[in-house]
Amino acid sequence: MDTNTTPDTTLEEYDHINGWLILVAMGLIFSIVGNVIKIFTTFLPLFEEETWSEITTKGTDLYAPFLGTTIIVESIVQILLLGFTIFLAVMFFKKHRLVPKLMIYFYIIALVLIVIDNTVAFAILQESEFGQIAYGQLYPQLFGAIIGACIWIPYFLKSKRVKLTFTQTWKS
Repeated sequence: MDTNTTPDTTLEEYDHINGWLILVAMGLIFSIVGNVIKIFTTFLPLFEEETWSEITTKGTDLYAPFLGTTIIVESIVQILLLGFTIFLAVMFFKKHRLVPKLMIYFYIIALVLIVIDNTVAFAILQESEFGQIAYGQLYPQLFGAIIGACIWIPYFLKSKRVKLTFTQTWKS
């Protein structure tokens, strides 16, 4: 009998984030960094006095009905998504048992938000250059989110590594 394959030894290999879960961990970290960059480089500059005035004043080059409201809502959603992603990353690295469900929600939410974000942006800005940019970004973003969801949702539902890695509770 091989002593390296005792039940305790095989369970020990699941004590760490290994295998395909390393890609998921990297994705969470990149998502957090990407959201922070997006908030500081895309959303915060829109709230600067001069830019905000251009966006919300009829007759200016950047004005579109509901654009100001959309920017506010989208900024709030981005901040909430960042908070959820940070929470999810903490839970992930603590190997909490809720992570598989939360990851599935994460991939579904990402997919839904891409569709909603681009649809609203295009509807509000369809006649402008910004609307065409939003519409052009929809397909690559949507394709990436669909592929990601098709790969990772089944993985979190079926993987033995997932079942044996994410076992911690709030008290552990």
